[in-house]
Amino acid sequence: MTHSDSGVRFSTPEQKRSLDQRQAEHQAQSTRREAELEQLKSAFRQAEAARDAGREPHDGDFSGARYGTRLNDEYWERQKTLEAAVQDARKRLDDAQQGR
Repeated sequence: MTHSDSGVRFSTPEQKRSLDQRQAEHQAQSTRREAELEQLKSAFRQAEAARDAGREPHDGDFSGARYGTRLNDEYWERQKTLEAAVQDARKRLDDAQQGR
């Protein structure tokens, strides 16, 4: 029993160039996708770091209250904004990882 050659054969140099070009384009697309994923991962880590750093109240984050001080609305708005940035970065990363 003989085994047939299962390799790809080209009839013309144009077919080989076409295949080489498709392979190069595929490699370039894969490289771009990996770079995009790394950027999205970095953006997600930065958003988390900013959120974590923003949890610490600043001097202007307190308002006087009847029985002492409390965190003011600006503080809570900043927390919502920072958390929204984390959620947005997470969604963009998840979408990219799932190919959306």
